[in-house]
Amino acid sequence: MATYRGNFRRRGGSQERRNSLGLDGDKLNRLLDILDHRGNSEAALKRIHVRWPFRCDSLVFRLIEGFGSRREFKVAARNLSNSGLSVIHNAYVHPATECEVLMPLAQSGEQATQTVRGVVRRCQHVQGVVHEIGVSFSEPVDARQFLALDSLPAYYSMETIDPAKMEGTILHVEDSAVDRRLFAHYLADTRVIVKSAETIEEAKQKVRESFDLVVLDLQLPDGTGLELVTWMRDNGIMAPVIVLTADSSRETHLKLCSAEVNGFLTKPVDPATLQRAITEYLRLSEDRTGGATDDALKALAGTFIAELGSTIDDLRACREKEDAMTAYSIVLRLKGTAPALGFNQLANVCDRAASALAASMSCEESSRQLDALLDACERIKHRRAG
Repeated sequence: MATYRGNFRRRGGSQERRNSLGLDGDKLNRLLDILDHRGNSEAALKRIHVRWPFRCDSLVFRLIEGFGSRREFKVAARNLSNSGLSVIHNAYVHPATECEVLMPLAQSGEQATQTVRGVVRRCQHVQGVVHEIGVSFSEPVDARQFLALDSLPAYYSMETIDPAKMEGTILHVEDSAVDRRLFAHYLADTRVIVKSAETIEEAKQKVRESFDLVVLDLQLPDGTGLELVTWMRDNGIMAPVIVLTADSSRETHLKLCSAEVNGFLTKPVDPATLQRAITEYLRLSEDRTGGATDDALKALAGTFIAELGSTIDDLRACREKEDAMTAYSIVLRLKGTAPALGFNQLANVCDRAASALAASMSCEESSRQLDALLDACERIKHRRAG
């Protein structure tokens, strides 16, 4: 059952209304149970994004009305997806009204919020004064930042997939010829390009080709898939990784959760689940390398990439002169700018290089991390040039 977020807060001995309906935890959960039961009859195939229970007793909701004026009140939330939100309120709200919702960040405490813009798509009378409002977000969000989900197996945001629209490049690391053919068969109706490797050593040679996603088996002839992941991260290769394994033990689960992998699937994997997982991470990979979505930030991202050539030259000059302080300054500048423009993979590599330089204050002793950073910059520069 979905968890209930929040309790009544007391100020001056009186209870504050947490939402416009004045419902507390038990009453709110009973109402949402009824709505969920009714909603089970809806055709999920009409939805693109999965909806998760998001029972929050108090969200700040702002209607943006004529001439930009805002009317603010508190609502209770029912469910959430990457593309929208369902809330309940004590009055009718006209569809097509623009709005803002202050969404609580799951890992940052109740006080930390993010403002999400959207449009009211529907307002349905439920009973009495209760109305359910459906909000469509202006831009898709990553629902994980608002939900306490397991970061590995639980999260697939896509509910329906058109295989013909799937595209990207995948490195599949698997020693079984039958499993490699089965994997390719599951993606035969897509535009995904699959290249394969049978061993860790072969994968190390191929993975530098800048794949959108790496899918690997946990047990390989020359080691484990996690050894390959560690090598990739140490060498600045931050492509998303999905691990396939027939071992569903708790111990293996904990190992995967502590490793720098993005997801795992337990064998045998059906075609629909595999496609959902791959679509998720191909989409995330595109977001990470694609930078921000609005035109102004896209232009800034282009400038950032154009300047990577001189940044690479500056870092190489620092290594030749053993100028660790200047190298550290360059790395920190990259680390601070890259995430704002959507280059989160590069920021992770910068973080490793900055930590190494700060600990040693030596370019020579930080050579492995600096090599990884230079390789990451080169890949971004050449990929965009192509």
